[in-house]
Amino acid sequence: LQYFDKVDENALTYEQTEKYTFQKGYAYFTAGDKKTAADYFNKVINSKVYGTQANYYLGFMQYEGNNYQEANKYFQKVEGEEKYSDKLSYFKADMAFKTAECYRMTERYREANEWYDRAVLLDYFEIAPEVYFYNGEMLRMMDEFEKAVKSYQEYQKLVPGDTRADIA
Repeated sequence: LQYFDKVDENALTYEQTEKYTFQKGYAYFTAGDKKTAADYFNKVINSKVYGTQANYYLGFMQYEGNNYQEANKYFQKVEGEEKYSDKLSYFKADMAFKTAECYRMTERYREANEWYDRAVLLDYFEIAPEVYFYNGEMLRMMDEFEKAVKSYQEYQKLVPGDTRADIA
């Protein structure tokens, strides 16, 4: 960061200013100063060269802060960019699971079920097989027993030693 202070920003061309602004934001990001990084990333959010990267890092910072709605807003702007496709898939699945968990813990079973379904569709069971167990629990709470049994069975396939799903 000390080198950025030596730059005469007034002497930079437009393209150089964009590069400088993004790189300074990234330097703050790697140094752990997310607030200042966000300030710099927001300055280049619409840049043709740095906008995608700025949106990604802004989304990532919102994700880390558990602000999933905001994170999703930024991530949607970088969808389709091959460079971020694997990371975005994980973040979306993880956000879906965490959103489901919030609904489950507040006994909003229908909403939780919808978000667990999204997490399953995004292959989150590969990371957290319990997505099937909790989805089964939500279905059971909604008296959708046949669907619940199927979800418990999927969970048992992935975690055969866990007796929690034995009610299926």
